[in-house]
Amino acid sequence: MQAKSGKGSTMEERELRDLDKAQPKPPRISWMLDYCRRERTDQVPTREVQRCGPGGLRDKAAFTAAVKELEELGRARTVQDGRKKLVQINPVLLVSRVGVSS
Repeated sequence: MQAKSGKGSTMEERELRDLDKAQPKPPRISWMLDYCRRERTDQVPTREVQRCGPGGLRDKAAFTAAVKELEELGRARTVQDGRKKLVQINPVLLVSRVGVSS
């Protein structure tokens, strides 16, 4: 992860924020963003998504396709922590709208 400088943001962060505002979030990313804010993390265990997430993501094939789409958009990526599989959300998406991070 890139360290944050005191003021401002990188060009990539601004572009992602603009992209985030321009496109409505599909339910899959909204649920994961809510989970991350509630749990104060940037990672969602794949097990949690398939167990508690929206109905359309409980099927493995649908979940895999959704994560692939999010990776292509630069909104998330999959990571492995030992035996745990996690979906790591782009931290720029977790910054609140008023500019204060949670």
